Amino acid sequence: GMKLLLAQGSASQSFLVKFRKSTILLDCGLDLSSLQNFFPINEADTNYIARNGTTAQSKRQRCSPPNSGDKQPSSSGPFVQCGDDFYINSEPLLKTAVDLQDIDISAVDAVLISAPANLLGLPFLTEHAAFRGKVFALEPAIVVARHWMEELVAASKAYRSLAKSATPAGWMRSAALQQLPALVRERLMAGPAWRAPYSLAEALHCLARVKGLHHGQEVALSGGVVRVTPYAGGATLGGACWELVG
Repeated sequence: GMKLLLAQGSASQSFLVKFRKSTILLDCGLDLSSLQNFFPINEADTNYIARNGTTAQSKRQRCSPPNSGDKQPSSSGPFVQCGDDFYINSEPLLKTAVDLQDIDISAVDAVLISAPANLLGLPFLTEHAAFRGKVFALEPAIVVARHWMEELVAASKAYRSLAKSATPAGWMRSAALQQLPALVRERLMAGPAWRAPYSLAEALHCLARVKGLHHGQEVALSGGVVRVTPYAGGATLGGACWELVG
């Protein structure tokens, strides 16, 4: 037989592996670095709104961007310019680590999760009608990921209640996008598609499909042709290395 060891990776990486008769996706995380493209609302915005009864937009236009001296950010429709850079002035959207549009979702037999953070993009896969595969993770990874998913959903809900912004993806269809510098447009539109944050119901439904395993517990795929087993993956709580045998 043949053996393959899949080690824990970064949350911004996913790998599609074809092993024997099985198509296996290692991890389905989020590229959280993409959130840096959005102009933030922070606790100061919340306090200002509570005291003055105004929107976060007016507070944002008064705040100074980091390292810009006294220069104020300027707002142009759905974008804010801070110094030489531009930020999206809208509810943050998400990007999966792997571009799911490049994958035949119906052909994925199993998803193996190597760390809690690498599970955060999973609802975008499991809630897709074409997905029929199984999902496996160590039990602690499921518990930790649930807390993080709940925080992600709560943060999105809080943003919407504070900012009262327009349609989250409206900036992609705005004329202002075409007026941005070419390099900024390329940065914003490159890579996997932007996605609206999932709901709590979608997150919980996704987690209900994940089978929790313990170290050394073997499960069979493709009618027993391939067997997968998780082992301890280092210092990360719920981290796993997966052994594939077939």
